[in-house]
Amino acid sequence: MKEQRGNNSKVFMWWRDLRKVWRSEEWGRKFEDRLNLEVGNGREVMFWSDNWIDSEALKIGFPRLFSLFVNKEANLCDCGIWGNRTWEWNLRWRRGMFAWEEEQKSQLLEMISTKMLEMETMDR
Repeated sequence: MKEQRGNNSKVFMWWRDLRKVWRSEEWGRKFEDRLNLEVGNGREVMFWSDNWIDSEALKIGFPRLFSLFVNKEANLCDCGIWGNRTWEWNLRWRRGMFAWEEEQKSQLLEMISTKMLEMETMDR
């Protein structure tokens, strides 16, 4: 990446230096790997793309299920419903699944069942 002149040069240098430290300290593959998302109402957290449940995005861990999902850009709040002020996951698929896909779906549901959204709390 070529260093820019003017107002952006200081910003560029800061990010370049941060990247050097990141690599030398071996903090992970990328900056986002070290961020933690705290799930609240699910309006700001992307179901498939953000690291909200594990150390990697669900679309990386479950690529086949990601390909079958109706809304690949869904936020958490788009993937379930509130019933009696309790969150219930309700994932929507483009088609029925083969047996091996059902097994992956069960693994995904088991993993996400540990997280419940909180109606009154913002994501952080």
